[in-house]
Amino acid sequence: MKKILLSLLCLIAIVANAQTGNLLSNSSFEEWSDNRPTGWATIKANNATIEQSSDAHSGSSSVVVKGASGNKRFTSQSYNLEAGTYTISAYFKVNGEEAGHYRLGYIKLQNGVVVDSQKDYIYDDTPAQAATNEWKEETFTFTLDAATEIAVNIMNNKNGKGASFLVDDVTLVAGESEGGEDSGDEPTEPTEVSTIAEVLAAGAGDAAVKGTVIATYARGFLVNDGTGTILVYLGSDKGHAEGDVVTVSGATSLYGGLLQFGSNPTVEKSGTASVSHPTPATMTGAQLDEYLKSPVIKYVEYTGTLTISGNYYNVAVEGAATAIGSIQYPKDGIVTAQSGDVVKVTGYTIGVSSSKFVNTMAIKVEKTESGDTQPDEPIVGSVSDALAAYVDGKQIQATVTGYIVGAVNGNVETGCEFGSTEVATNILIADDADESDYSKCLIVQLPKGDIRNALNLADNTDNYKKQVKISGSLETYFKAAGLKSVTEYEFTGVTGIESVNNESAEKVIYDLTGRRVETITKAGIYIVNGKKIIIK
Repeated sequence: MKKILLSLLCLIAIVANAQTGNLLSNSSFEEWSDNRPTGWATIKANNATIEQSSDAHSGSSSVVVKGASGNKRFTSQSYNLEAGTYTISAYFKVNGEEAGHYRLGYIKLQNGVVVDSQKDYIYDDTPAQAATNEWKEETFTFTLDAATEIAVNIMNNKNGKGASFLVDDVTLVAGESEGGEDSGDEPTEPTEVSTIAEVLAAGAGDAAVKGTVIATYARGFLVNDGTGTILVYLGSDKGHAEGDVVTVSGATSLYGGLLQFGSNPTVEKSGTASVSHPTPATMTGAQLDEYLKSPVIKYVEYTGTLTISGNYYNVAVEGAATAIGSIQYPKDGIVTAQSGDVVKVTGYTIGVSSSKFVNTMAIKVEKTESGDTQPDEPIVGSVSDALAAYVDGKQIQATVTGYIVGAVNGNVETGCEFGSTEVATNILIADDADESDYSKCLIVQLPKGDIRNALNLADNTDNYKKQVKISGSLETYFKAAGLKSVTEYEFTGVTGIESVNNESAEKVIYDLTGRRVETITKAGIYIVNGKKIIIK
């Protein structure tokens, strides 16, 4: 009888742990629809304002979780979990200059609805943490006594006083956490080594392989054992080099259409070996498009025009309808070309992101044709002049004159606030003091200190419609034309003047070209008796 009972308990334990691997869909927030990541922010418990960010822990995007005077929640879709122990993990980082405070937890649901808000919001015992300047992993382990419907819950805590934070690479796995790089836990017993071919065939789960590092980038490496190749994602450069013989163990999961080690894998070096790369397969634009449908790891080369924007190195290949080559996190010295140069990229394809980028671990990037590498002349002029000169991926010194009309709260397409705003970190300026079309505005990032204190609309409501001249760097901000790294500003002109007695012979009037005019016949800026005025 005891043996029967013991067998039954073992069977129950096996069933309870049948859910394996990362249980969350779109856990790296690469897929978006209707301004939210697919599979997230779908239940009523979600009340946080979110937006997409290109500052990612992995891949090409993360989520900005906005704060407020009260607690705000960012949640996953609902999942039905069996009884057992589970671990949620996520990476957090500061967004901007102020640090939002976060907590990690889950919400109990019934048919997608919270029944008792007093007891169904469950968090770790750790107090809310302030986001840091580097990506930091947090984990929360919990136990369900019975089958339960839950949603992963990421709180922006009110202790952050409205500041936002970034979150990326959220996972939910069955079992207790084995600890990350900084956990101090003792390593677990190594899993029996399998061939890479066997691991790829088995799909997501715990595995161990032994092979040779054949290529590296600033986030990890590729390892090959003669039967296949698999990506080992480490999140940062751990010093591994081509030719290292390593044993890799940990959890595998799907990302970008390919299986990879990507959840704090253990890497042990045991020797070195020689590495030779095969002859690269030349990929045309049409072949890049085809790759999006069935990604594999292979050694390739393709040629196109390079665009550099922050940490992103994208290559537009002629003939591609959708696909764009993407040099993923190259190590120092790999890319020496500049935006606009035509380059030949040679390396290993390592999957797809955002349904269009062919991610590539580059071995070399050769400039075949120079673009316009001469430094751009500084821009001095109006907002429309700056908008016309703006190029994504470039930084151009500029001094721009315009009227303060509003600010951006989260998203430039949906979050522009004209006139009244509580946003203090940026302003919108335009050529027209009454402008309400964001596409005709320049977003100015206000650095913390005297410049922000003087220009922001939240604390200086009388700045609305004031004309100001601002110097800074014309570059991408909020994925649009912006002025960043502001160094100086000056309020100019006089507003509110509705009429001028044009018949007075005592007035000496010039327009901005320096021509003297007898009378003012249209709206504009004029110099009257040596004083600048604005006629509306």
